Amino acid sequence: MNLEKASKPEKRPVRNYFLYYFVKVTGIFPAPFLAPRVVFINKSMKRIPKGKLLIMSNHTSFLDVAAILCAFWYRQVHFLAASELFETKLGNFFFRNMHCIKVDRQNLNMSVIRQAGEVLKREKPVAVFPEGHINENADQLADFKSGISIMAIMNRCPILPIYIRKPEGKKRKILIVGEPLDLEYRGKFPSVNELEEISANLREKEIELEKYYKELYDDRI
Repeated sequence: MNLEKASKPEKRPVRNYFLYYFVKVTGIFPAPFLAPRVVFINKSMKRIPKGKLLIMSNHTSFLDVAAILCAFWYRQVHFLAASELFETKLGNFFFRNMHCIKVDRQNLNMSVIRQAGEVLKREKPVAVFPEGHINENADQLADFKSGISIMAIMNRCPILPIYIRKPEGKKRKILIVGEPLDLEYRGKFPSVNELEEISANLREKEIELEKYYKELYDDRI
C-alpha cells in the first residue's frame, strides 16, 4: 500500500449534519428489515465504547453501512467511502453530507489520514472496511489493507472488530461485536512488513468473529 500526499486539497468538510440525521430518522421506518441483531461477545457490554473509535468490519453488501448505522444509532459514525461514489454531482453531495471520508482504494493518502484523525479528535467513531471492496464471497475474507492500522497507530485509537452476516433464510442480519483492540505502537513507526503483519493479525481477529457467528447461527457447521 502506498501512503502518498494528496494530489490536491480536499474540499472543506461539511459541518452541517442535517442530511445525516434525516437519513437516520427516516431509517426508523425500514429499520425492522435493516436493523441487525447485535450480539456482544463480552456479555457485560451493552453498547460500543464512548470516545474515539475505529470500527472494523467485513464487507459483503452495500447494506452493511445501514446495518452499522442502525446498530450503533447512538453514535455519530463516519465512514470511509470509495472515491468512485463521489464521481457524480448527486453522489458527491450525498456522501459529503453524510460525512463520509473519500478514499482512493489503491493509494491511501495523507488527506484521508488527516480527515479521519480530525473526526477521531472529536471523539466520534470512524468505520472502515479493511478488505477495501464488497466481497461477494462471504465465506472467505479478502486480505486486509493497512489503512486502519496506520490510523489506529497515528491516532492512538482502539479498533472495535465487528462481523456482519445474514443467516440463510432469515431477513435480519447478525452483527457480532468483539472486544476492542489496542494497537499502540511504541518506538519508531512500523515498517511496511510490520504493517502487513499487523493487518494479517487484524484479519485473524475478524475470522475469530466469523467462527463465533457460525457456531451460533450457521446450520452448515
